[in-house]
Amino acid sequence: MLVALAFAAIYAAFGLVRHWHFESSAYDLGINDQIVWHLSRLEAPASTVHGLSNMFGDHFSPVWALLAPFYWVYPHPESLIVAQALLLGASVVPVWIFLERRLPKHAAALLSLAYGCFWGLQRAAQFDVHELVFAPVLIAIAVLAMDRSDWRWFLAAAALLCLVKEDQIPLVASFGGLWWLRATSRADRWRAVIVSLLAVALFGLVVGWVIPSLSDTGEYAVGSAYSGALAHPATIFVRLVSPPVKLQTVLMWLAPFVFLPMASPYGLLISRSNAFSQPARITGARRFTIQPRSRRSWRWRPATRWRSTRAGA
Repeated sequence: MLVALAFAAIYAAFGLVRHWHFESSAYDLGINDQIVWHLSRLEAPASTVHGLSNMFGDHFSPVWALLAPFYWVYPHPESLIVAQALLLGASVVPVWIFLERRLPKHAAALLSLAYGCFWGLQRAAQFDVHELVFAPVLIAIAVLAMDRSDWRWFLAAAALLCLVKEDQIPLVASFGGLWWLRATSRADRWRAVIVSLLAVALFGLVVGWVIPSLSDTGEYAVGSAYSGALAHPATIFVRLVSPPVKLQTVLMWLAPFVFLPMASPYGLLISRSNAFSQPARITGARRFTIQPRSRRSWRWRPATRWRSTRAGA
């Protein structure tokens, strides 16, 4: 717990100092600041930075509502930066619990420290704030719950993961497949099948109806990535390794751990699901689940630029 708090404090200090030195950007801190600010006022999550009346019509991320109470106390982007650091730090805890059941305490502690220092988490703290910051702790809890055969914790983590972003829903389906492979009873196998089928159905509902219905254009803006793969299934495996930056990212992701994660079914399923979640493109925000930031967003000056536009003024 102390290690988790230490990482949270370090990442919070880094993010705040970076923000106060005018190095944060409207993409995505400004956008997400507006989203949470509007949600805290029980309004549609509009963004004048992005130019959309409802950001859930761009990406389905209702998990932001969990941070709305912070804006009742301190409605400023610093609240998001601190919340992001706390979420990153909190992900160390389930990793430690998972490791200490298998390794001596000193080895588990060292690996937990290695995880907390992982470059993916560092890049997350270096970036502004993104909805995928919820993913590491939820994925860690889901893996821990599967390891302990605890359906209650697994379903809670899986449900929240589905609310993080639409491309995390296929990951939940892959978790169901992994549980099916590990299941020792018929009841668990049926539960795993149901989880996977529900996740697939939910994904289709979200990208096929929910997002378009909330979008200003009536379409899912990044839907072409999925439709291309579905229209040409033979290209799915090619899309997993192209553009080349995907292979470079996976190499950078696995090399610090001497490729040991590939010996685990957890690592295989998570890497495959994340690699395919947006098969036609690679986004900077994915660096703290698998992919690093490929390029910097444009910066903004001054620090208060987006605050005056929250209400669309």
